[in-house]
Amino acid sequence: MNRIFYSAYVLYVVATVLQSTMFTQYALLAKVFAIMRYISFGVAGVKIAVDLYSQYSLENKSKIGLIRRTSTKKFIGYLALMILLGIASLVTDDRTLLFVSVLLIASQGIEFDEIARKTLWLQSILMGIIVVSSSFNIIPDLLFKRDDIPIRHALGYTYPSVMVTSCLFIFLLYLWLKNSSLSNQEFAAAEIFNFLVYKLTDSRMGFLTFGVIAAILWMIGKKPILEWVQKAEFRVGNKVKKFGGNIYDYLAVYLSAGLFLLCITMPLSITQLINSLLTDRIRLTANAIRNYGIHLFGNNIEWIGFGGSTDTDSLLASYNFVDSSYGYILVNFGIIIFCITIFLFVICSKYLRRTEGKIRCFIFGIVLLYCFIEPRLLEVHVNTFLFLLVPALTEFINKYANNKTNRKALL
Repeated sequence: MNRIFYSAYVLYVVATVLQSTMFTQYALLAKVFAIMRYISFGVAGVKIAVDLYSQYSLENKSKIGLIRRTSTKKFIGYLALMILLGIASLVTDDRTLLFVSVLLIASQGIEFDEIARKTLWLQSILMGIIVVSSSFNIIPDLLFKRDDIPIRHALGYTYPSVMVTSCLFIFLLYLWLKNSSLSNQEFAAAEIFNFLVYKLTDSRMGFLTFGVIAAILWMIGKKPILEWVQKAEFRVGNKVKKFGGNIYDYLAVYLSAGLFLLCITMPLSITQLINSLLTDRIRLTANAIRNYGIHLFGNNIEWIGFGGSTDTDSLLASYNFVDSSYGYILVNFGIIIFCITIFLFVICSKYLRRTEGKIRCFIFGIVLLYCFIEPRLLEVHVNTFLFLLVPALTEFINKYANNKTNRKALL
C-alpha cells in the first residue's frame, strides 16, 4: 500500500521540481515532466481507491457505529473538498491544488516522519543533480542582476530564490527529524553552507531566515540559554502561556490579517518601510487585489515573474507575481479555498501543539512565517510539511464524530 503512495509522490516531486529548473529548455523533457504529473495523479487515485475499499470492508465487518459514522463523514468531507478544488481548478485553469489534495489524501496511514525522511534524501539528490548539471553546462546557470551587476546565480533553477527556498526546506526537514538542538559542528556547517549559497545567489531573505533558524536551534542547546528559558517559563503565568499558545494556534490567521492590513495602509510611511524591507511584496499583493479582485473560486490570471529569463528589465512593467502565499492563494484560488486553507493550518497548529515538542512546533511556525514572503505554502514538492494536515484533519473529524455520538447518548 505504501509503495503505491510513494510511487505517486516520487513521480510528482521529481517532475514538479525539475519543472522549476532549466531542464525545461528541452521540449521533450518538459512534456515528460507534465506526463509524469498526470501519471502520479492516477497512481495516487489508485491508492485512495484501495483505501476506500479496505475501509468499506472494515465497516461491513464492524458492529461499532462510530467507525461507520466517522468513515462516512470523512468520505463526504473529502468528496466535498475535491468538488470545491475541482471548481477552483476549472476557474483558474490551475490543476496544482487538485494534484496536491489527491497526494495528501493518498498519504493516509503513513507516518509523517517516514515521508519526511524519504523526502530529505529525494530533495537532496535532486538538488545535487540540478546544481551539477548547471556546473557542467548541461543546463544553463542563469545570471541575474542586482543593481545592474550580474551576480545572482540560479544554479540550474529558473530563479535564484527557488534554489534558496529548496535549501531552506531541506534544512527544516533535517531539523524536524533531528528534533533537538544543533551541535557546534552542525551549526558551523549550516552557517558555512548558508553563506556560500548566499554568495552565489544573493538571496537576502533566504539567507537571513536560514541563519536565524540555525542560530536559535544552536543556542537553545547551550546550558545558560536553556536555564534562562526554563526560568522564564516558570515565571510567566498560565494566562501568558495561554496567550502565547493562542498566537501560535492562529498564526496563519494573524499573518493573513497582517498582510491585508498592510495592503490597506500602503500610503502610510511605516507600511512603505515594511514594503521596502520585504522587497516590494506588500505593494504587489495590494496591486493584485485591486487589479484582479477577490472571487469565490479565484481567477484565471496570467502571472508574470522573473523565472527562466535574465531579461528582467523588459518584464518590470508587466511583472505582477505575488510572492506572499496568503495573498496569492486568496487572489488566485478565491476566498473559499483561502478560508479552507487557513482553517486547515489552524487545526494543524493546534494538533502539533498537543502532540509534538517545542522544536517541531517552532519549525512548523517558521514554515507559516516564511510563506508570508514566499508562495510555497501549498506546493507539496517544496513544503513537505503539508502532509501534517492529514493526521490533524483526521483527528479533528474523529473528535467531531465522537462528540456528536456522546451528545446523542446523553439525549
